[in-house]
Amino acid sequence: MATVDHWNPDHASIRQLVSRLGSEGRALLEEILRLVGAEARGRLSELRLAVVLLAAAGCAFLVGLVTASAAAVALLARAMPVWAAALVVAAIVLGVGAAVAAVAFGRLRRMARPPEQTLETLKEGVRWLRPRSGS
Repeated sequence: MATVDHWNPDHASIRQLVSRLGSEGRALLEEILRLVGAEARGRLSELRLAVVLLAAAGCAFLVGLVTASAAAVALLARAMPVWAAALVVAAIVLGVGAAVAAVAFGRLRRMARPPEQTLETLKEGVRWLRPRSGS
C-alpha cells in the first residue's frame, strides 16, 4: 500500500495540472461572460419594448386626456366657475397619471434584478474551484 511519503510528483504532471486548471478557469470565465452578454441582450430587448409601449400609450392617453378634460371642464362649468372646474379635472388627471407612473416604475424595478442564471453559474464555478485551490 502506497503512502503519501512515497509520492514523488513529476514536475511535468504539476505543470499539466496547473495548465489544465488555468484553461478550465479561462473557459469558465468565457462561459460566464457569454451568459452575461446573452442575459443583458434579452433584458435590453425587454426594456426597449417596454419603453416603446409606454411612449405609444403616453401619446394616446395625452390626446384622449386633453379631449376628455376639455369636455369635463365644460360640463362642470355649468355648476361652478370655469377655473374651479378646470382645477377639479386637473387634480383627477394628475392622480391617474401618478398611479400609472407608479405601475411603470414597478415594472422597471423588477427588470433591474441581477441575472440569476449567470450568478448561479458563477457560484457553481466557485464551489467547483474551492476544493481544488485548498490543496
